[in-house]
Amino acid sequence: MADQHKPGETVKTSGIYKVVKEGGGGPKFKVTCVEGEHFPPTGGR
Repeated sequence: MADQHKPGETVKTSGIYKVVKEGGGGPKFKVTCVEGEHFPPTGGR
């Protein structure tokens, strides 16, 4: 299983990450994250 990260954590490796919302609801999408920045909020509950 791939590593999972939470919004606000520091990105350790730049790349494109698939967003998986808790409970599996909502639209599926990917985000580009840059090393040293923070993972963005998902905008959902």
